[in-house]
Amino acid sequence: MLHGVHGSESAVKSSTVLDGPDMKKFVVVAQPMGIFLRPLDGESQEDNHRLAATAAQKALAMIKSFNGETMMILPCTIPDHWGTFLFGKITVSNWTGLETYDVNGKIDTQFQKNILERLKTLKPLVYSLPVPDSSDSSMPVSDSIRFLLGRKEFDASCNGPIVVSQSYEQCRHVINEIRSSLGLGHLHPDCKVHVSICRLTGRNAEGKRDDQLFRNMMEPRWPTLPSGAPAMLSELPIHALAGPESSDQSPTADSVLASR
Repeated sequence: MLHGVHGSESAVKSSTVLDGPDMKKFVVVAQPMGIFLRPLDGESQEDNHRLAATAAQKALAMIKSFNGETMMILPCTIPDHWGTFLFGKITVSNWTGLETYDVNGKIDTQFQKNILERLKTLKPLVYSLPVPDSSDSSMPVSDSIRFLLGRKEFDASCNGPIVVSQSYEQCRHVINEIRSSLGLGHLHPDCKVHVSICRLTGRNAEGKRDDQLFRNMMEPRWPTLPSGAPAMLSELPIHALAGPESSDQSPTADSVLASR
């Protein structure tokens, strides 16, 4: 069950996104890149980067097709001009990277000024949401992992071309409730509710990080939606990179993922 409450965020503490079945507290915040639900733990930049590093380490066991000879897992990060790094945030409205849009196809970016003005009139919104974990989900964590090809210009500053995320669709109605409060239509089904876990990039023959090599291998084979946006995949599109134990199943487009 999901609970939305008005009130202060200051005294609430809880576990990280990947730590278990307990409810977790989130607060609605504005950033230069959009509107998000931010976890109430990891308040300092140091804490957020620590949580991101821990999540990247855990992700190794979640990515079935990972091959250490050709791939590299790195913690999530963002460019400085995107604002404060908030690990574990959930997108409500995004106007940087892959833009979010409503069920009628209206892109949120065109309402950016109105959204920010409306948010200033609202009391702080704090939500208790269930943690997306195998203990409170119908599928194991590894089966809820999704992949999205990010925009090339952010490969270096975001730590790689591919966003590795975990589905948070169970909280879509909360996102829509917040969007309604901000004067926005419900989130389009193609914009997936998720929590970013880490970034995936390439490892070249010398064992060094190589974003461009990985993008060159992935991008030509990455499915796109009719809008031209990259599709969210449950499998990476090049199984040869993943070694002999990787799945033979073709990539599945779950639809576009709302950027980070």
